[in-house]
Amino acid sequence: GADVLATLGKSALESADFEGAATRYEELYKKFPKDGTAIEALKVAAETREQLGDYTRALDDLGKLVADPGYKRRNEVQFRMAELKFKSADTAGAMAGAEAALAIDPGNAKAAALLGRCLLSQGKLADAQTRLNGLTKPILKMARGAGPEADAAAEVFFLLGEALYKDFATLTAKDLEKKANTIGVLEQAYTAAARLGSGQWAVGGLYRLGLAYQSLGKDVLQTPVPAGADPAQVKQILEQQSQALGGKAEE
Repeated sequence: GADVLATLGKSALESADFEGAATRYEELYKKFPKDGTAIEALKVAAETREQLGDYTRALDDLGKLVADPGYKRRNEVQFRMAELKFKSADTAGAMAGAEAALAIDPGNAKAAALLGRCLLSQGKLADAQTRLNGLTKPILKMARGAGPEADAAAEVFFLLGEALYKDFATLTAKDLEKKANTIGVLEQAYTAAARLGSGQWAVGGLYRLGLAYQSLGKDVLQTPVPAGADPAQVKQILEQQSQALGGKAEE
């Protein structure tokens, strides 16, 4: 019966036979879907399949959970499916799942981060900037203290910074004014990520910001000398400005 399959699944897990464990738990759900342990067994099977990198079968298990009338946490499972779709390179499916979660809760930082990863993976920088920037206010309202939600909020700001940085990196010394304007927005995004989340977002964001200031400092030195100005004096001023920007890069 169900008890036997549950025992066999647990035993397989304890002996590191993960494929066998997932199979036993899936069999339990298939044969005894009304049993009190069936839903939990299928959840464990899905988690085990994910750990094995078998995203197709993990998604199949999660899909059965969503379809089960006795399971109440469908929204959570549907979002988990969206995350797995991203891992399995189904970007369109992942985006649809992220957008569905955000339609229910615009302050869902995990969904916003997934959406940001999808857009950046497709090179849709303008879309990423627009969508993530529009979600920052509701996300900040929901981010409290430390923990997974705050860390997800930090990732959203980091991804916004990444979308801006990739645009910034395409600008040349001829676009100095635009680069100078962009770096202020970059700084806001990356410093918000550093303030909200764990070390990875802080280190990654501040590193990018340092590169941006270095780039701007080099471009300042290439500024043409205005007509009628003293070249030596202009050079001295530009070097001072470049050094100041270099200092910011090291902060």
